[in-house]
Order: sequence, then C-alpha cells, then structure tokens
Amino acid sequence: MSYFVAGLQSLFERIPQFIQTISAQVSIPRTDVVFQWNEPCRVGREVTFSVLSHRNQYGELIDSDQILIEIHVGGIAVPFTVEIFENPRNLVHLVRFVAHRSGSYTVSIMRSGQHIRGSPFIKIFDAGPVDPLKTAFANYTSTVVVTNNIYHSLDVIAKDKYGNVCSPKQLDKSLFNLRVNKLDAKKTSHNAELVVVSGDTADGNSTMLLKISEPGCFRAIATYNNIKLKNGEIIIISLTESEASEVDRIIKSNDTNLSYQIKYFSSNVFDKARSAYSYISPRQLTIKEFYLKFIPRTICNFRIRPHTKFSYSSSHSCDPHILTISDGLQPPVTIWCEKRNILVAIFNRYLQRSLGGSESFQHKRSFFYQEVRKVHASHPSRAFTKLRITNLNRKKILKSFMSKTARFDVSDWCHNFEVSFELEEALDWGGVRRELFEILNTELFTPSENGLFTTFDIENKQALIHPNTKRADSYPLSFYELCGKIVGKCLYDSAQGEAYHLLVKARFSRSFLAQMLGLRVSYDYFSSDDPELYKTKIKYILDNDVTELNLTFAEEEYSSSGNVVKVVDLKSNGRFITVTEENKIEYLNLLSQHRLAKKFTSEMDHFLKGVHLLIPENLLAIFDESELELLMCGIGNISISDMKLNCIATDSSRSFGKILRWFWAIVGTFSQEELARLLQFVTGSSQLPPGGFKELRPSLQISPALVQNGLPTSHTCFNQLCLPEYDSSAELKRCLILAINEGSEGFGLV
Repeated sequence: MSYFVAGLQSLFERIPQFIQTISAQVSIPRTDVVFQWNEPCRVGREVTFSVLSHRNQYGELIDSDQILIEIHVGGIAVPFTVEIFENPRNLVHLVRFVAHRSGSYTVSIMRSGQHIRGSPFIKIFDAGPVDPLKTAFANYTSTVVVTNNIYHSLDVIAKDKYGNVCSPKQLDKSLFNLRVNKLDAKKTSHNAELVVVSGDTADGNSTMLLKISEPGCFRAIATYNNIKLKNGEIIIISLTESEASEVDRIIKSNDTNLSYQIKYFSSNVFDKARSAYSYISPRQLTIKEFYLKFIPRTICNFRIRPHTKFSYSSSHSCDPHILTISDGLQPPVTIWCEKRNILVAIFNRYLQRSLGGSESFQHKRSFFYQEVRKVHASHPSRAFTKLRITNLNRKKILKSFMSKTARFDVSDWCHNFEVSFELEEALDWGGVRRELFEILNTELFTPSENGLFTTFDIENKQALIHPNTKRADSYPLSFYELCGKIVGKCLYDSAQGEAYHLLVKARFSRSFLAQMLGLRVSYDYFSSDDPELYKTKIKYILDNDVTELNLTFAEEEYSSSGNVVKVVDLKSNGRFITVTEENKIEYLNLLSQHRLAKKFTSEMDHFLKGVHLLIPENLLAIFDESELELLMCGIGNISISDMKLNCIATDSSRSFGKILRWFWAIVGTFSQEELARLLQFVTGSSQLPPGGFKELRPSLQISPALVQNGLPTSHTCFNQLCLPEYDSSAELKRCLILAINEGSEGFGLV
C-alpha cells in the first residue's frame, strides 16, 4: 500500500512539468517541407523545395537561423542557395540546387538542432539523356580480334553528360550504329551485321553483337544518334576459324621463336623488296634477314607496347598483305606478309595481355598497380611492414636521407617507412612520412642554376625541368639515382592503396618523360621544353627555306662570356654537311636528340637505374608521356574560377563571345582528369606553377581560329588555345574532347 501511495505522489509532482512541456510544444511553430518536383527527377535541372515554418497560436515565428538545411549525395555535401522571406502565415526558406550526380540524395531539415518530422528525406535523381561523348566501350582496346561469321560482343557503358551511368530504359537501341569499312579494299563500306542488346546487367552495360562475314582488316566507328562515341573508333581484325585457332594455339604456347616469311622494303614500298623473316614473341617483334641463307642480321626490333603502331601503306591500299610498323623510336618499316592478319592478331593479343586487357588510362593504372604488387610479392616486406628511419636532419635532408638509406636493398625500399626527425618527438601515422617526401621532392626537383634539375628559362616558373649538366660539384651522379628511387618509391607506395598514395611534385619536360618510356625524342618536343628556341629557330626553319642560312649538321656550344668552346657534330662529319630543304627535318630531329637527350645521358641512366629498382621498365612502357605524368604527379586541383580569372580572350567580337560562353559552360562540366588533359593540351603539362594560373608565362590565352567546325588547336609555347567557330555548343564539346584526348591512347591501326 505504501508503494501505491508513493507512486501517486510522484505522478502529482510531475503534472506541472507535463503541462509546461505541452504548452511549449503548442507555442513552437510547425515546420513543413514542400518539394516542387516530380520524382524521379533527372540530373542537370535546377530544382526547388520550400521549408515552411508556420506561426504558432500566438502568431509568432521562429528565427530563421534556427532552421538548418543540409543536402548530401554519397557522403558529399551538395551546394545550394536559400532565399528567406516572410508572409502572413509563415516563414519560407526557398532552397534551390542542381543535381549533377545520379542516386539517392539525403535532404536534412533541422529546427533548433532536431530533425523535423520526416527528416531526413530521401530523393532519387536519375541520370540524364545519353551523351555519346561520354558513352564509351567498356574495357576499351583500339584493336579487336574477331572470327568471321561468329558474333563478337562489345560492351558499351552509356552515360549522360555528367558521367552518370544511364539506366537501360533510357537507351534507344535503334540509335546505336557501327559503320564498318574494309581498310585494304577499294570499296568504302562493308555489310556487317549488328545486334544491340539493352543493358539489363547490374552495371547497366549495353552489348553490341557484331558479326563480320569475311576475313580482313576493318575500321569501325560506333555512334549513338549519329554522334561518335567517346572511344568509338576501333580496328577490327577478322580471322577465319583456322586462323583464329592458330592464334589461340600460339598465345597459349608462348612460342618465343615463331616466325613468318616476309618481304622487307628498305626505305619505301617502291624499293625492291628483300626476303626476310618476322619473329614474334610475348615481348617483341623482330625482323631479320639471312645472308647465304644461314647468317642472320637483325634489321629492327619492335617491343610489344602501345607505342608500336601499325598502318597500311596508301600506295598499296588494295594489297591485303602490306603493313607499316612504327614505334616512335626508329624509322618506320614496311613489310609484305602473307599472314599479315595473323601477325597483327598475335601482336594485339600479346599487347592486351601486357596491358591487363584494356587501353584506357584507368584500367592501365589499375593493372600497373596490380603488377607492381605482384613483382614484389616475394620480398619479406610483402605485408608492407614498417621500417623505421630515425633522426633525419632537416637542414641537410638529402645527405641525411642518403646516408640512412645507403645500404637499403629492394626489400628495404618496399617497406612502409616510419619517419622521425632530429629533436622532434612525433608518432608517424603517415603524416611525417608524407612530409618527408614533400621535402625530398622540393629539394630534388626544384629548378635552379646549381641544382640537380634546371630549365631552359630559369626565370620562367612555368618552364619544365630536365637534368642539369652544370650543377654544383656537391651533386654527383648518385643523386640522380636517389631521384629515381624517390620516384619509384612514390609509384610503389601508391600501388599499395589510397592510404599510402604519394605524388611526385615535379614538372618534368616532355622529352624527359619520353626517355623514361624508352622513346626517341624529336623536334616536336622543343615547343613545350624550350619554347624560346622553338619560336626563334625551330619554327623559322620549318616555315622557311633554309638554303640561305648556311646551317650544317653541327651544334656550337658557348661559354658564359659568349665564346664558342666546342663544336659538336650531330652526325658523322656533320660540320661539313649542309642543311637543305630536303634534309632539314633530319637536322631538327638530330638537334633535338643532342640538346634534349644526349647531353643528359649519364644523368638519365642513373635516374632510370633508381626507378627500375622498384618499377620494371616494361610496366612503365604501357603508358604514353601524358599518362606517365598523370600517374606520377597526379591531377592536382585545377580551379575553373582561377583559370577563368587569369585567362585572356584575344578577340572581343560578338560571335567569338558566344563561343567563349559555350567553352566555359562545357569546361564547367569537366572532371579533374579532363581538366588536366585540357591543361596538358594548352600548356604542355598537367601541372600548374605553385601560384596557379596567374603564374603562367605567358598568360593563358584563348583566340579564334580561322576555320569553322574544325578541331581546336594549341600553341604550348604561347599557352594559347585556338577555338574555331561552331554551329552549336554540342559540336564545340565534341571537338574539344576529341582534341584533348587525340593520340593519347596506345596501339592502333590507321
């Protein structure tokens, strides 16, 4: 009984508190939300919703700052604008935002720190209409090997202009088309059978089922709504069933001594052909001829990598056995091979195997990381265990670091470094390690007159760096090996996962990147590496008759006082050979090889020795120069507002103003990778100077081109982008994307 009385007493004591709570709730204004769009909504359009805070029974409104609004998609905050106004019935927060990413959006509305009724709200946004310029073949390869009269599947990922994957219901199968032309026949078209299957898989891919009715080599162009797909141009090698079986057998056997009899043209297809043999293995294609039928002589070697390209001689366009091979390192070679298509198919299969099955940068990077981990899996550090490096001297960081790592072997470099500096107590959870590599990058790669790296214009902060042959005596060649080890370590650590990702903070010259890939430099590299020489000498020689210039195949080297100290022959007895209109390209190429490569041979050899300690040469070779820079240095953060603020438009006409408005609207939809490609296209590098666009010298310029509906062009030595006139913004976007990606993806047949 006493318990019952005590309970009643407690209840009566709490009645005033209940009454106070109820009256407080009555006095709090009710808050409602009105979403002013129909679901599901497509991305790309501006949508609005209203947050209505009603007056309470006393006619009072809450303060506007008591309402908190947040919008997220995939954990990322979505920017929005808010207009606040008051009417006789309520306080209105009118919210506007544009959804660019498809998926579930979380809209949180909080009042005085508490979610209102129904919050958070989940709103679904679907991808927009299919954009052919974003739609692409999955696991892209520039050459596809098929068997004639058998369907071959080509997966296509359909995306909208923001890069969202479109759902199957958004696709119109009838708008897909694949135009197929035979490359070595007089007829311009071929009747290929095509069936498109709508994407009903989890990833939303569509599938093109292609069937070619005859063997041969074909160029195919995939379109959607008559617009070419992002990577829509491919080469198709169609084999007979017996040829396909032969290729499969060879690939499985890894035959290293496979050969085909060929005819070899020494300089061009009009010369008398010589009998020879083409040997192909998983690593290279070699052309040999035999004296007296048993003494071999190697004519040339072509490595199996994306830089090795095949093309068909226009002089023999009707001959299905002619093939020209080039790799950017040696002169092109033209051969006649009865089993040309089999040879090309074997080469392509070996190539795709070395690339991991796709030629896109994202796939090559993933394959590269996978192979790097596989190469070093046998080392004791395969678990990426920690290795302590202690008491580093900040003031003498290079010598201190070199002394600490002098006896490191490959296994040591594969460990996860745990770092500490002298007189600094800190636990390294990754931050100190990253700081160390930031300092090392700055010390090693900052250009200066006496440092390890320099530029052709030391005053230009935009200038690209190359090894410095006139560096201070305190920098022996061993420092270049350290540079290479740092680059290799950054790449190796990045392969271990995002948590260990390291970037190389350097703006390497294009010719330096080419040599890292084993490519021969040419005069084209002057436009980005030494723009002043390009403007004053190279371009003049290209555009004018050199007969009156009295040039020879030699290069004079001068002292600081301007006196000639050395004359270097660019070829044997070059100082006695006059440069003419016929041989001026050879002169320019030899000049580039001397100034951009041979001068730095020792430095380059030591640098590559350091890189190859951790990164095999054949893995680097799967990239081109632009991709290698992106792999090592990353994309960085390219600000469109900074770009626009520091850009000069050289034409103020109304017609060009329209092109500019289209251009900035298109660039505003670019991903960071696409912005990096654009920056590479205009300036020659994906990296900006430390101060951003304002430190580009000369400033970024956009000028009109004297053509209509053509591809944009650039002059990297002037940081100038030239835009033609276009009939529509869609055409400008198509041409701009094609221009910044043109030639960036490996192996192909043209």
